Amino acid sequence: MSGRLQAVLALCLAVGLHLAAFALRPGAAGAASSGAGGLDLLTLQAADPAIAGLVAEWDRPPVPVAEPSLPDAPEAPLLSEAPDLPAPEAAPPVPLAPSALAVPEVAEAAPNLDASPAAPPPPEVLPEAARKPAPKRPEQKQAAEPPKPARTTEAKPAGAPKAAGAPKAAPGQKASRAAGSGGGDTAAASKPSQAQTANLAKQWGAAIQARIERRLRQYPGVGRVTIQVTVARSGQVLGIRLVASSGKPALDEAALRAARAAGRMPAAPKGLTEDSHSFNLRLRFTR
Repeated sequence: MSGRLQAVLALCLAVGLHLAAFALRPGAAGAASSGAGGLDLLTLQAADPAIAGLVAEWDRPPVPVAEPSLPDAPEAPLLSEAPDLPAPEAAPPVPLAPSALAVPEVAEAAPNLDASPAAPPPPEVLPEAARKPAPKRPEQKQAAEPPKPARTTEAKPAGAPKAAGAPKAAPGQKASRAAGSGGGDTAAASKPSQAQTANLAKQWGAAIQARIERRLRQYPGVGRVTIQVTVARSGQVLGIRLVASSGKPALDEAALRAARAAGRMPAAPKGLTEDSHSFNLRLRFTR
């Protein structure tokens, strides 16, 4: 029982203290006003100086910005009037070419021909004293005898023995040289023509190529090789070199080896007089 009593007393004491605290609280500094029904309260309080400064800054009207003064645009210069130019002079008229050249008329004057030729004047008669006898012409000497013909001897072929006691040509007999196909030998042998020389060189080159190609059968392969072979007239080989390759080093070497293996070449024909000749030979390898 005592416990419940103590709790009631403590509760009453606490309520009393709270009521005393509310009674001692100071009243509001502002004026209180009620609303339309007298139920709402409005509290007015002085503003803080910082807030008042912000409000004054916001309410301050903006300072008008002065527009910059722009310089006046320069006035465009007025174009002066163009000076009066003299009018171009008209070109002189071109004379028209005459349609046809006028041929001057030439009066054909007929020559005055006498109907009969004028008679020659009569010869003057000289006195007898003035006449002189015509000088006698010396008798013409007998015509000179014709000159004796010069001696001519027939050209003898080179290397022929001289004939002993050959009769001389008579003074009045003309010497003549026989022409045509006689029984005697010619004095000098004629040289072969350029075409004949080229033909002989071609035949010689064909014989050399045939000699080398007989050695190509020992080398299997397919291709074409061009070599140059320089040969003396006696057939001695002076030089061998490669001119056009086949693209295969083995075939090129085989062609040079076959040319060296051919040894001495055929001698030059009798019509060729050069000491040596070079031939470009195209060798063909076939399987």
